[in-house]
Amino acid sequence: MFMTLGAWRLLRRDVARAAMRALPLLGALVASALALYPFGWRFLLFAAPAVLLFVAEGLEGLHAKGVPNALTAAVVLAGLCAPPVGLTLLEAAPGRIPFAAPDIRGAAQRVARDDRPGDLVYVGSYAQHLFRFYRDRVGLAQADVVYGSSIRKGIAGVLTDAQALPPAERVWAIFATHVHNQDMVHALELFDFAVKERMQLVVEDQLPGAVVRLYGRTSERAAREDAR
Repeated sequence: MFMTLGAWRLLRRDVARAAMRALPLLGALVASALALYPFGWRFLLFAAPAVLLFVAEGLEGLHAKGVPNALTAAVVLAGLCAPPVGLTLLEAAPGRIPFAAPDIRGAAQRVARDDRPGDLVYVGSYAQHLFRFYRDRVGLAQADVVYGSSIRKGIAGVLTDAQALPPAERVWAIFATHVHNQDMVHALELFDFAVKERMQLVVEDQLPGAVVRLYGRTSERAAREDAR
């Protein structure tokens, strides 16, 4: 409410300044509609200064109209408390799966421990940013890595990724599983189905918010079983 009031008040007084504050947010909204930018949560932190300036403008407008400061302060305080309280209650709801930050560092270390020359590493879309950060740090700088398609554009891209993987004796797959939705479940199933047309699942390690899978030829799996 305060943001809308402030934006309208500033727009009537100074169109150029209002546009300068609103354009980044509108640009992100358009990019999101074109599936070029994820619109939400931490990806909107850049908009916080503009939003707060609009809110301040709205509060100034209420003050100018004679609205009691105590009432304004109470409404602002309620608005600030509502999001964290609401999110806390949502996370505590019965049946809610607890959020687990993806342990992509552990996943990368798991791959680095048994990586061989000629291995291929496939990294799912939700794990890519963290994997890029840890890749060199865990010893995978020289690994042959393929970064997967964004699940946000549709899970069919994961199937296409699996079918287009370059030939390799062994394929590692790293997926972040902290996002609990059906698209993630179906993406894992599709990738597994496509890769198993020419390889077998040798190892599957479950980590907090992540999964590491190793696919290999039949001989690779037999060698693993003999070693046990």
